Amino acid sequence: MRRHSVKPLLMTAALSFAVLIPLGWLQYRWISELAEASEARGRADLRAALERIGDEMDRAVVRTHGAIVGRRGPIGERIAEVRDDQDGLPLGRVLVIEFDGGWSAQRWSSESEALVPADVPAWWLSRHHRTGPIHPDPLAVIGPLHTGRERHPPPGAGPPPGPTIVAEIDSQRMREEFLPKLLTRQFGPALLREYSVRIIRRDQPEVVIHLSGETAWQGEPDVSIPIIRGIRRLGPPGRGPGPDRPPPIPIESSEGIWLVQAKHVEGGIGVVFARTRARNLAVSLVTLALLGTAILLLTRTAKKDRELANLRMEFTAGVSHELRSPLAVIVSAGENLASGIVKDAERVKEYGEMVRDQGGRLNTMVDQVLRFSALESAGEPLELRSVEASGAVRAVEAEIRQLVQRESISLTIEHADGAVRADGQALHAALRNLAENAIRHGGDGKWLRIAIQPGEGVVKFLFEDKGPGIAARDLSHIFEPFYRGAGSRAKQLRGSGLGLALVSRIAAAHGGRVTAENCAGGGARFVLTLPAA
Repeated sequence: MRRHSVKPLLMTAALSFAVLIPLGWLQYRWISELAEASEARGRADLRAALERIGDEMDRAVVRTHGAIVGRRGPIGERIAEVRDDQDGLPLGRVLVIEFDGGWSAQRWSSESEALVPADVPAWWLSRHHRTGPIHPDPLAVIGPLHTGRERHPPPGAGPPPGPTIVAEIDSQRMREEFLPKLLTRQFGPALLREYSVRIIRRDQPEVVIHLSGETAWQGEPDVSIPIIRGIRRLGPPGRGPGPDRPPPIPIESSEGIWLVQAKHVEGGIGVVFARTRARNLAVSLVTLALLGTAILLLTRTAKKDRELANLRMEFTAGVSHELRSPLAVIVSAGENLASGIVKDAERVKEYGEMVRDQGGRLNTMVDQVLRFSALESAGEPLELRSVEASGAVRAVEAEIRQLVQRESISLTIEHADGAVRADGQALHAALRNLAENAIRHGGDGKWLRIAIQPGEGVVKFLFEDKGPGIAARDLSHIFEPFYRGAGSRAKQLRGSGLGLALVSRIAAAHGGRVTAENCAGGGARFVLTLPAA
C-alpha cells in the first residue's frame, strides 16, 4: 500500500524555522532600537522638566533682584513687592552694608519699618566685594542701593563706593516651601514618584540644598542642568544710559550657581529601560519559542494524521479483504447446498462446518472493530470484578483448541493460582487475541506456551511462540491501531491490524499494560500484566 510522503511537512517545518530565525533577529533589533529611542525620549522629557524648573527659578531670582536692587524707592516698598509675589523667593534678612574705613551694616525691621543697626554677616567679610548680583551661600541678591549719587567702578576694583543692599533668602522656607512647590508645579506628582530630584551647589557638590524623596543617591544623575544662571540686566528700565540709569551689572556665573539633578528611583533611567528591554526581549523570545513549538506540534500532528490516514486506508483494504473471503466461502457453500450439488451427508456436514467456521471468523472481526471503537470513544464501561486467571485461560483454550489441532500446534499451558480485577468479556477478548496472534505468526515453529505468573500486586499472562519473531522496526509500532508489520504484509497473513491494538486498549483500561519482545532462542513473547484482585 502506497503511503503519503511526509517530506512536504518536513520542508514546511524547516521553512517556518528558517523564517523564525531572521524574524527573531529583526525583533531583537526593533526592540533594541525602540528601547534606545524610548530612553532618549525619556531623557529629553526629563531634561525639559528640569529646564522648566531652572527657567522658573531664574525668573524668580530676576524678579527678586529687580525689585530689591533694580529700582529706586523706599526699602519697605521694595520688600513688599517681593513678598506680594506668590511665586517669588522667600525673603530673609534685608541689609544695607556700607564701607567707610570699616564695614557697617543696618537691617530692615518690619516692626519699626526702618533700618536698625546690625552685625555685618561673616560671609560678607570673606566676599570679593563687587556690586552683585548673587551670592551662593547663603543665597542672596546684592546690588547698589541706587541713591543716585553712587559711582560704579569696574568689577573687582575694591569695595563698593556707596551703600549696598543685600537681601538674603530664607533657606528654611526655601527648602520646605518654595522648592517643593516649584518641583511639584513643574515636575508633576507622577514624575516625582518615579524620580528623585536634588539641588546641589555647583562649586560644592557635596552641599545638598534640597532632595525630594528618600532614595539614597548612588552614581551619576540621569540629567543635570545649572540653575540661577545669573542676571543679564540690572537697574531700572530706561531709554539708554544716563545719570538716572545705572550701567548693567555683570552676571555672577553663566554656568549657574546651583545644579538641579534627577535620577530614577530604581537606579537610573538607563537601568529602567534596560530592564524593560530585557523583559520585552524575554516576552518576544517566549512568543517565538511558543510559535516554534506550535509549528513542531502542528507538523507532528499533521504527520500523525497522515500516518493515521494511511493506516485507515490499509485497515479499510484489509478489512474489506478479510470480510470478502469468509463471505465468499459462505455464499459459495450456501449456493452449493441450495442447488443440491452437495447431497452426501458427509459433504453436507463438511459444508456446514465450513459455513460455521467462516461465520465465526466474520463475527470475530466485526466484534473486534466494534469493541475497539467502543474503547476509543469510552462508550463501553467496564464491569470490574475478581476473575480467576486459570479460568480465563481455560476459556480461551477451549475456543482455540480446534484451531490448534487444525494447525498442528503444540500447546503448553502453565496454570497458577491468582485472580485479577477485570471485566470478564474484555479480558477474554484480550487473551484470545494474544493466543490467535501467536498461532498466526508462529510460523513453522508450531509451538505455543501460555503461562500465568502471579507477582506482587499483579498477575502476568505470558504468550510465547517459536516463530521468526518481530522485526526491529515493527517492535515499537505493533500496538498501534491498523498497523500491520512488514512480515504480515509480505506473507499476506489475514488480519485487520486491530487485535494487538485492542489488547493494548483493554490493558490500559484495566490499569495494566502489555509488552512485546523477542525471545533469546527465537520467537516472540507477549506479556499482559493486570492488577491482582
